Amino acid sequence: MTPELEEEVEALAERQDASKVTKKTADQLQSTMQMVENPKTPLKARVALANAVQQVSATLEIIEDPKTPPKDRAAFITVVQQVSTTLEIINDPKTPPKERAAFITVVQRMTTTLKVINDPKTPPKERAAFITVVQRVTTTLEIIHDPKTRPKVRATFMQCVQQVSITLVAIHDPKTPPKERAAFAKVVQQVTASLGMIHASKTPPKERAALINVVQQVSTLLKVIHAPDTRPQERNEAKRKLGQQAGLINNPQFVAFMADVARYSASAQCVNKIVYRTRQIGWPYGTLWGLSDKACIATLAEGARQGNELFKCVQKYPFSTCVGYTKPDG
Repeated sequence: MTPELEEEVEALAERQDASKVTKKTADQLQSTMQMVENPKTPLKARVALANAVQQVSATLEIIEDPKTPPKDRAAFITVVQQVSTTLEIINDPKTPPKERAAFITVVQRMTTTLKVINDPKTPPKERAAFITVVQRVTTTLEIIHDPKTRPKVRATFMQCVQQVSITLVAIHDPKTPPKERAAFAKVVQQVTASLGMIHASKTPPKERAALINVVQQVSTLLKVIHAPDTRPQERNEAKRKLGQQAGLINNPQFVAFMADVARYSASAQCVNKIVYRTRQIGWPYGTLWGLSDKACIATLAEGARQGNELFKCVQKYPFSTCVGYTKPDG
């Protein structure tokens, strides 16, 4: 921890014209610096937390900069508030060691992305995409920290946050092959879009439950891909499934599905809804979500009448339970 950084954080905490968010976060950063300077703190944790202090401090400067667009400022405020809350939990001596280690890792990876966002060399479009991703992930942290959150949901979201943060590091890593980087970027955008819809108050309970299922499935695949002890064959299979989940239009199963939709005389509104949901959260969940929309009622009924088992399932049950019908290869 450099004296310059300590002085910078102290100045933010004492700045008279700073917002309440900046002052509160700066106070938390000072507490975190004490943990960094404590020789009892493991070296790896000290490095991770020092980097977090540095990047959050830089983000606070952006928040206080009058030139920062209001939309960006609002997004950064959401991010620093949740990172600050997470740091508070890390600093709390009552936090179980395993939980503390998990949150330190998440904060470390998130601040790697903040570094990219804060870099003036980052292209505007890429920067905007990363801001959205980080904002949605930190909103998820808020739910994880909420004591009212059910344990099973908390565990699902925690795994999602961990795996998305690992994937963000892979995206930023120059050693990651371009094709793999692009695939990871698409998956992260779709998973965080799902998180955004899960957190939206307007999302119906059944759709929210289905989206949580989607997030769980993708997180599990990412965990297999990133685990160092995963066998090459298992990793390749997980990447293949993840590619299908991404819902790319050249997915042969998606193409075959759309051929069925056309055969059942789907309206333009129905087709648009299916494509829209597929681009949002991928194949097959997004596709089936689109099929379950009221715009596709007639198409669904016609497919069921002609004996299509997938369409029969979506007509009778929550679409997330019908994924098995999209896997003819078992």
